[in-house]
Amino acid sequence: MTLFDRHERGYEVKPHSHNDQHIELMYLFGKTTFYRLPWWARDESKDSYTPKWYHVFRTFTVQPHLVHWFKVSNWPLVFINFATFIDGKEPTSAAIDFHNV
Repeated sequence: MTLFDRHERGYEVKPHSHNDQHIELMYLFGKTTFYRLPWWARDESKDSYTPKWYHVFRTFTVQPHLVHWFKVSNWPLVFINFATFIDGKEPTSAAIDFHNV
């Protein structure tokens, strides 16, 4: 099973990082809150982004090594993951470059 095999309501993608990728998550449809934890912050200082219907095509930036997570609601969640790889790193899927926290 990979990171994206789960499609049930209320499923939470646990805090993790992608060490070789700079990611832009482009919201298209659904209901969620994306979270990220800057490396200098504690849990109470996390950033969050709860997109609404009028945020379609906006992005949420996740830098390499930055811990991030989200939870799926009752609605389907559709977003595009644009990944730019750190120089010298071989392109791979986010599910392979997945590091649990």
